[in-house]
Amino acid sequence: MKRAVVGSWRWCVRRRKPLLLTVGVMVATAGGVFAIVRVAMLLWGNLDKMAGEDERAQITAVSILVSVIFGIGGLITLVLLIHRQVYQARHQRHLEKVAADNLEDAKDRLDQARDVAADTRHDAAEKRITELYMKAADQLGHASAAVRLAGLYALDRLGREHPAHRQVIIDVWCSYLRMPYTPTTPATGIVPIGADLTSPTTPAQRPHDDEYEVRLTAQTLIADHIRAPRTHDSERDTALPKPDSNFWGSARINLTGAHLIGLNFDHCHLTDARFDKATFTGGAGFDEASFAGGAWFDKASFAGYAGFREATFTGYAGFSEASFAGSAWFDKASFAGAAGFREASFAGVAGFDKARFTGYAGFDKARFTGVAGFREATFTGYAGFREATFTGVAGFREATFTGGAWFREATFTGYAGFCEARFTGGAWFDEATFTGYAEFREATFTGDTWFRAATFTDFAVFNVAIFTGDAGFDKATFRHVVLFGGVAGSITLGDARIQLVYPHALPWGWRAAAADDGPGRRLMPTLRAARTRRKPRRTHKARYRTCSTSRPRAVATTS
Repeated sequence: MKRAVVGSWRWCVRRRKPLLLTVGVMVATAGGVFAIVRVAMLLWGNLDKMAGEDERAQITAVSILVSVIFGIGGLITLVLLIHRQVYQARHQRHLEKVAADNLEDAKDRLDQARDVAADTRHDAAEKRITELYMKAADQLGHASAAVRLAGLYALDRLGREHPAHRQVIIDVWCSYLRMPYTPTTPATGIVPIGADLTSPTTPAQRPHDDEYEVRLTAQTLIADHIRAPRTHDSERDTALPKPDSNFWGSARINLTGAHLIGLNFDHCHLTDARFDKATFTGGAGFDEASFAGGAWFDKASFAGYAGFREATFTGYAGFSEASFAGSAWFDKASFAGAAGFREASFAGVAGFDKARFTGYAGFDKARFTGVAGFREATFTGYAGFREATFTGVAGFREATFTGGAWFREATFTGYAGFCEARFTGGAWFDEATFTGYAEFREATFTGDTWFRAATFTDFAVFNVAIFTGDAGFDKATFRHVVLFGGVAGSITLGDARIQLVYPHALPWGWRAAAADDGPGRRLMPTLRAARTRRKPRRTHKARYRTCSTSRPRAVATTS
């Protein structure tokens, strides 16, 4: 209670301090005047007693009296002047504070007025944008192709002037392209390499209808606005430039199930791209395209050329069950995330030369009818080719498999080349079938390697291959020439079968014996593992042993 009273008193004192100071000065002034008068009267009344009758003493007393009076008056004047100065300073501060408060209030009112004006302009602009948007949308649904083209360009102009609506406009264009479409004259999908994908070269490849022009315009507008400008054609820009009226930056693209003709997205930048079940006719170009998010091409159909050269996939890249009727080029493409090509079908050339797979790479049950090129490809993670079918040439020359490489039950009908390939992790070729020429010359197998129950119908060449881990060919069947000359490492061929139809070069210490359950031959190593074998001589005859059905040697028995 006492604290509350004291606090209230102090507050009152602070609030009334100027008034109390003025009253105090007035009281002090009045007291000073009264004191002067009183002192003057006392001195004057006692002048005779103090100075006597001496005139000079009286004059001195009067002088002293006057000095005292003037001194007290001067002191009072000084006090009054000080008070006046303090009051004027306080009043000036008060005026300045009032002016600052008024200025702040004026600024607040001005800001409020500006906000109201900005809101009014924004509402007017949004209303105008909405009207233009609705008008363009109505134009896109018009029966006339010219009106639909006008709607596309109206949205383009709207996006150039209003950056906040660019993604929405791209979404509208994508929605239009997702609408069902059947060309009156279907495109053949055959486009020469290097040709302009947006303009098929022959009239037979180009649909003759107005809707084709509208769709081609929509595709071109999307591509032009997500393609970063380049200073030179050969220069690969690493950083995105700032968006402007032409380049709108990386965008989300959703063309699921769309029918796309001659799509050209070369050098484009996409955040998330969905092309699930899309149909690409007349060619599809994604060379040096950048996919910052996921890229879904699952069950997509590429009727013509498909180019993904030097494309960059930062997230998931899905091509499961995709169909490539023409050539598919992924040379030097980079897959930072998982890459799924499960059950994909490649009817033409499938080029993955120098491609980089950092994460999961799944080609299980994929079908390669034409040439499959994986020359110098790099698989850092899992590489799966389980039950994959290679009808044409399968080239994995100098490919690198850092993780596990699975070719279990894969079928190689044509040439299968793994020359100088490097398998750092395990390599599984169990039950794989090599109908054509199989070449593993100078291949390096650092981990365990298994060819259990594999079948080699034609040549099987493992010359100068290096097996650092265990290598097993149990129950493998060699029906033609098999060459293991110069092999280094630990190899077990206890149950492998070989038919001695042509001369064979066998590692040192191996022999070919008659099979117990058939007319074939079985490779039986004299020493269980190559690590215990005798060091071969430098001469060619000492390094290999040759056996044939026409003239069997001591190491081979004929049936």
